[in-house]
Amino acid sequence: MNPRILALVGLLLAAASIIAAFLVYQSAPVQQPCDSFDYFNCPSQCVVCPPCEVCSMVACRSEEFCANLGFNRTWYEEIKARLAELS
Repeated sequence: MNPRILALVGLLLAAASIIAAFLVYQSAPVQQPCDSFDYFNCPSQCVVCPPCEVCSMVACRSEEFCANLGFNRTWYEEIKARLAELS
């Protein structure tokens, strides 16, 4: 077979591979960091907890962040239930 044709076929295959990889990359869902959400819109893979041990506000954070401060996944739900009892 002609070397120029082989080179052209190889180049086309390489270009097709690059385009396919780009399309797969573009279609992958983008994961936003937990702290980009408000606490009232915190997605299920994130946790609501204070941003520090002595802070009185809450924020949407990663589960690892909250666990490192001593707050588990259910902490916020427990706080909301206690506040509802006081109302």
